[in-house]
Amino acid sequence: MAAGEIDGSFFLAFSPRRPYTKSMKQMYKSLILVLVLVLVLLPALAGCPNDNGDDDGNGGAAPGSAANPFKVASRDDLEKVGSGTGGWTLSACYIQTEDIDLAGEIWTPIGIGTEEFSGDYNGDGRLIKNLTINIGSGSNRGLFNTIGKSGTVSNIRLTGVAISGANFNIGGVAGLNKGIIEGCSVSGNISGNMIGGGIVGTNGGAIRNCSFSGSVLIDGTYSGGIAAINSYGVIEFCHVSGDVKGVNYAGGVTGDSYYDTAMVNNNAALLTSIIITSSGTPYIGRVVGQNRDGGSMSNNHANSHMEMYVNSSDYHFPTEGADLKDGQNVLFGYAPDNYNTQEWWETSPQWDFGDSSAWEWDDIIGLPVLKHEPSVER
Repeated sequence: MAAGEIDGSFFLAFSPRRPYTKSMKQMYKSLILVLVLVLVLLPALAGCPNDNGDDDGNGGAAPGSAANPFKVASRDDLEKVGSGTGGWTLSACYIQTEDIDLAGEIWTPIGIGTEEFSGDYNGDGRLIKNLTINIGSGSNRGLFNTIGKSGTVSNIRLTGVAISGANFNIGGVAGLNKGIIEGCSVSGNISGNMIGGGIVGTNGGAIRNCSFSGSVLIDGTYSGGIAAINSYGVIEFCHVSGDVKGVNYAGGVTGDSYYDTAMVNNNAALLTSIIITSSGTPYIGRVVGQNRDGGSMSNNHANSHMEMYVNSSDYHFPTEGADLKDGQNVLFGYAPDNYNTQEWWETSPQWDFGDSSAWEWDDIIGLPVLKHEPSVER
């Protein structure tokens, strides 16, 4: 066959002059199945749209695309996210450009109901202050309702959070996460009687480089400093301080981590206390309340002076180990502290503080802090 010619056998395979064999019939079925799957799955995997060539003065990038995200600069803008108004859909791209104060407002989560956020929200290190949610019933309550598999929420800093209610899945950033939460910090109080965590209620995606400080007080089954439940999910390079209380499952990072693909690695639980009020079998740990089905736990550390009680009287004695649910001991709040140097964080939980890292070292408070814009207050 001469150079540049195409082998005719490719076309013969589909020629009507050839006998229609059983193997060919199966091949056609497979091709049709592949096409159907592509048509069905592409919209779900699309996430934040790319440039579609619309000319709007931003180099041809469409509004709400990755190259031209919608700008969130006020409370009204934040309420508009995911509403569909003016193209502000749940699958669009957003960037926050100013600090936003939600004081005096009871927040309605983005995507309230059964809607999932499948776009990209970049907080760009800006503050969202005084997020308040007080709902008597329902599920998936936080700044976002549910972050879908193709959704990403990053660089949000929530302060003065107050979330309460009889809800399944409550958390500062979202009630339920199936996507990616990266570089977010939450400070405040989470309380309820079902499932609650500092960042999310249930994590089925990835939570990386996040922090929570405050209290998670859940009069229900599951509670955790980052996530109450980690189901198939990943939680890594996070730190937590404050207090956690639950009924059956309570952990400094997560109350219950299960399935063999779940991962809880390189975290630091610097909590003051964890309390369980179980009348049955308690599952309590400085890092993970219970790790089921062989999920990964490695290089986790925890405050060696953390108080852990079952029913407020029976002290839980931890079993130390970086790959165990109570984590490796770190002295916190007592001399000599060994957590308050950058060197310790680099060598023990093995955090990175380089130019591409999400973290920087703060000599004043002696802890890692997320890199931020000048407008962000510490």
